[in-house]
Amino acid sequence: MQSQYQSLVEGFPHYLQDNKPDTDRMIADIRQHGGVVLDEFVRLTEWRPLVEAVNAIEHGGPYHVVTRSHIPEGWPVLSSPHCTHITHDPWLPQHIEALQKAQAQHRHYHHGGDSVTKDFYVAYGTESHDRERVMRAMESLNMLDNSVYSRPPVTDRGTQTPIYREQPPVSEIQGRTMEAQGKSINHEQRYLHGQNWHTLRPYMLTCQTAVVLDNYCFNDDYSALHSEKMLYPIAAGIPWIYAGNTHQRKLMSDRGFRPHMPMAETPEKLIDQMLWLKAVFSNTEMTKNWQTRQGEIVIHNQEILAGLDKRFVAESTLCS
Repeated sequence: MQSQYQSLVEGFPHYLQDNKPDTDRMIADIRQHGGVVLDEFVRLTEWRPLVEAVNAIEHGGPYHVVTRSHIPEGWPVLSSPHCTHITHDPWLPQHIEALQKAQAQHRHYHHGGDSVTKDFYVAYGTESHDRERVMRAMESLNMLDNSVYSRPPVTDRGTQTPIYREQPPVSEIQGRTMEAQGKSINHEQRYLHGQNWHTLRPYMLTCQTAVVLDNYCFNDDYSALHSEKMLYPIAAGIPWIYAGNTHQRKLMSDRGFRPHMPMAETPEKLIDQMLWLKAVFSNTEMTKNWQTRQGEIVIHNQEILAGLDKRFVAESTLCS
């Protein structure tokens, strides 16, 4: 299937989210190159005019619009007889394979023992408006004082709307890695996801639970796409709570994953979950009882991950 995909998109322009040209330019590229690839997330405010323009094409083709992410139900449908919409993710399956192998070698659910000394594991590498708002609230409430987390330095301090009105203004935000404050992750740490799991796994195993801040969390203007962020704690065998948009949460459920707490629908609900968990983790007996109840969910999610590559093949419309 991968060779079929490469053959189809050869010569197509590739556009990342938030770096797409205007609709006229994309239509010109479709006509000139035979199609375009919209990598990673798709934004509704960009998808709607593109679909309208493609559906208005009256001749030529066959053309293709290829998306890596799922287009949510209710969004405009590309119905032109001259252009086909294909959904296919060529990127995540290669990392799924690496995680499946790693998971098979490190079956784990003996969590909550003496080696678990931290509350939360939170990975946040690339600056993102939606994730940044949640991270600032966590930091303002001192929720990560006993946690392992990373965050980028921030350059747009004045443009963020805080989650809580009581949050203090931010004068400077330093980056940090899992190891230390004032450091930034490098290119390999950011993008070699299959390899990085082995680096991050020891950090995850010291934490009671992972907080997955997915891209564009709580922003329903973006499509549904799952990243490696949600797969790491599953492969490591630790509980996790999830911050995603409506479409990501639905895709998570459709694929069979079960969260360890109901998936939060707002940043405030996610913060409430963390505050409750932090209180639980302050009591040894309550922590043990909570962790004991997570074992069955951990095993279930690892079984889903073990078959996720086949799910991707079934979801692809490349061969339909």
